Amino acid sequence: PAEPLFRSKSTFVSIQLGEKIDYVRFLHFLNLIEKNVTRMQLSGVAISRAPDSREVSVQEFEVKVYTR
Repeated sequence: PAEPLFRSKSTFVSIQLGEKIDYVRFLHFLNLIEKNVTRMQLSGVAISRAPDSREVSVQEFEVKVYTR
């Protein structure tokens, strides 16, 4: 069988953003990750919101990054 032209490798990157993050800006950040040319996959995100606030707290999450 022929060898593939390239092999994908992956690594995990931990991201910690902290508390009191603007929700709309956080969604924009996630959107940029998902649409990035580099292949990335979120492994799960846990967020919580205080009542009457646009800010959220985000727990540390991992992004799987595919490389060549």
